[in-house]
Amino acid sequence: AAAVALSGRQVAIAAPTTVLVRQHLETFARRFEGSGVAVAGLSRLTSATEKKRVLAGLADGSITVVIGTGAVAGKGVAYKDLALVVIDEEQ
Repeated sequence: AAAVALSGRQVAIAAPTTVLVRQHLETFARRFEGSGVAVAGLSRLTSATEKKRVLAGLADGSITVVIGTGAVAGKGVAYKDLALVVIDEEQ
């Protein structure tokens, strides 16, 4: 995910629960801090205002990494340059 994001292409990470989304979001935000890679989240806990901002950022390419539940592949989600999808499957 880091190699793809640092090359300027988009990464979508799907997690099965909102708790895992939050944990991944915190980790990715911390690791990419200061790198110029924009990280955002999408889940049922995302406010309508934030969701609108994230969807716009994915469409125009300003958000490089999105982490969320099935919302990352939901209706109305369009990516400018999606290169990698990671599915975190709970066992």
